[in-house]
Amino acid sequence: MTIRARLTLTYTVLMIVVAALLALGVFLFMTYVPAYDIPTTVTPVPGNPHPTTSSVTEGTATPVTSLFPVRSKQDILTTLLIASAGALVLISGLAAGFGWLVTGRLLRPLHEIADAARRAGAGHLDHRIDRPGPPDELKELADTFDVMLARLEVSMHTYRRFAANASHELRTPLATTQALLDLAITGPPEQDVRALATRLRTINSRNIETVDALFDLADAAETEPRREPVDLRELVGQVLTAVAPEAEGIGVSVSLVDVQLAGDPVLLRQLLTNLVQNALRHNHSGGSVRLTAALDGPAVSLQITNTGPVVPAETVPMLTEPFYRANGRTAGGHGLGLALAATIADGHGGRLSITANPAGGLTVTVTLPRGDHVFR
Repeated sequence: MTIRARLTLTYTVLMIVVAALLALGVFLFMTYVPAYDIPTTVTPVPGNPHPTTSSVTEGTATPVTSLFPVRSKQDILTTLLIASAGALVLISGLAAGFGWLVTGRLLRPLHEIADAARRAGAGHLDHRIDRPGPPDELKELADTFDVMLARLEVSMHTYRRFAANASHELRTPLATTQALLDLAITGPPEQDVRALATRLRTINSRNIETVDALFDLADAAETEPRREPVDLRELVGQVLTAVAPEAEGIGVSVSLVDVQLAGDPVLLRQLLTNLVQNALRHNHSGGSVRLTAALDGPAVSLQITNTGPVVPAETVPMLTEPFYRANGRTAGGHGLGLALAATIADGHGGRLSITANPAGGLTVTVTLPRGDHVFR
């Protein structure tokens, strides 16, 4: 049986039980509570010109033409019983009919959700239920399903872009490798094989770095980070020491609060390294990078602001997508730094946001939980 039929049957049985109890109560009341005193009709007495009223036993009244003649207490109870049974049948039919209509209307959102699920299963994720009405449980379920479909659609588009970008990212060096190998095979004997091998090794090293970065991205997305107190000042010092060779000609200023972060020290160091490297690499000679940290309730807000080329505002939301580069493929790097940083921040219960500076460069803000708040 469908849920609609089961609900209708439940409502009908409940209504029948209530109506039967009501009829039984009325019947018992009419049987035992009232005191019946049924009078006779007025009849003339033979030899007496004046009519008199006399009491007779039940059943001696003048016959009355009716479908339900009532001459005694038993006639009343029988009529009441027949009327109650008819009313019970009528109420049962009405209960079944109205129950079927009402449950059909109540369950309509479930049919809409099932239809949306079938469309989603067929790959159509752009359909939304968008149910109107008061915020009841069924509307909440429909709205939750719409949110799930929206996230699935975004994830699917992101996955497709990632697959396309990854294929393009890896195809270019592979095609270059193929061309160099063809040149080594078909070229003149006196060509510099060592130079070709050196170039091939450089391309292969880049491929290995790209694959390693993809593994890091996948690990950060799938692995639950461990939580332990991480000193912010010590973490920033390690990152700045590591990226010092890339900071030549660029002014770096730091303003930090003395606080601890809650998270995996390796992943947090990777996050901060990626952000600082991005700020240094996409800069210009004589530019600047400013790193500040401030308390934000139970979290720490880190900001990395750099100078550099103007970034169009419409490209900012795509900067955290894998392999995307605002200045094209010639900008250097793998295009995975900000994507990995955003994934690590999400895994720690934080968030990463990017805004374009009007004069050039970016301001990257990452919010992370405080260790002294979590572990105290």
